[in-house]
Amino acid sequence: MWTFIRGLFHMLNILKRALTCLSVVGLSSVGVAQAFAQEKKADATASASASKSDEGFLATKPPMVLQNRYFLKKMRPEVSIHGGQVLNESYSQTWMVGSRLGLFLTEALGVEYAFGKFLASDSADRKALRSLRYCGANGEEESVCQTVNPSYVRLESSHSVSMTFAPIYGKINLLEGYILYSDIYANLGAGVVGTSQGNRASGHLGLGQRFYFAKSFNIRIDAVDHIFQEIRQNTVIEGTTKRTEDKKNIRHAWTVSLGVSAFLLD
Repeated sequence: MWTFIRGLFHMLNILKRALTCLSVVGLSSVGVAQAFAQEKKADATASASASKSDEGFLATKPPMVLQNRYFLKKMRPEVSIHGGQVLNESYSQTWMVGSRLGLFLTEALGVEYAFGKFLASDSADRKALRSLRYCGANGEEESVCQTVNPSYVRLESSHSVSMTFAPIYGKINLLEGYILYSDIYANLGAGVVGTSQGNRASGHLGLGQRFYFAKSFNIRIDAVDHIFQEIRQNTVIEGTTKRTEDKKNIRHAWTVSLGVSAFLLD
């Protein structure tokens, strides 16, 4: 009987120790789970904070990469007006006004008609030369005086048809506040130049750049070389006689112009 009772107490003691061990293990598991959950929550909070920081950075610092074209030119007529100056005139100061009409067949290749009207006046050098007088030259009497009057061929008008090739397109970030879109193009064509000696066949070679301030409007800068033939009158003095002779000359009239342009049919 006593043996049975002692065995029962011994079994109860073992059961008590087992329950104690299980409770310790359970508490440890709960602690580990809570610690893992807290760590996971901290990681999620840090990730969300980093995401918000990235979003704020992207909102204030947009990625400056070239994406789709801001403007399209294909099969859209272009009209423009411009004004400029001839840069390499010796005896005149020549200004130019005109207009252009073009059409791009693709985004890079187009055709353009250009008209220009030239307005010429004597330069300061020619005015100074015309004020000079010389007397008694070449054996003439002292009372016979002449003036220096250099002649030049005045430009009056220009008509040309050119092929336009615009292979370069890009954008400029101005002070990280405004994006300016632009393209660079070249022109090659032929036409007619009106001069004080009549109309002359001409070739035209140009280079330009557009700066777009809207999807249809732009400011364009053009530099064009008008190539044509003119006749110069040279004075030849032989002894006491003087004569003039005509000489053909290839002339380059370099013009630079600033204009406003619009693409239609958006």
